[in-house]
Amino acid sequence: MPSIPRQRNQCSCLPLSVPAALLLEVSRLNSETRERDEQIRHAAERYETRVRELETSGEDMEHHYGRLLDEKKQEVADLRLQVDALDKQCKAKKQFIEVCG
Repeated sequence: MPSIPRQRNQCSCLPLSVPAALLLEVSRLNSETRERDEQIRHAAERYETRVRELETSGEDMEHHYGRLLDEKKQEVADLRLQVDALDKQCKAKKQFIEVCG
């Protein structure tokens, strides 16, 4: 019979150490989870910052090329006016030559 109380002592001791070990493991896992959550949060913040930078850069490029396009359209319009004026001038000179010549 002495072995039964000893086993009970061992069993009663075992549940005390198992919950302590489980608590330590839970604590460790919680700590790891918090660290990973923090890493994920920092990574998300970096990505959001980068996305905003790229969006701003894209918008700046769009405005830049929009201005260039407007300038080129104005240059084309000016050149067309010059061509029209030269065309009228040539027609007038041609008529003058035909009349006088």
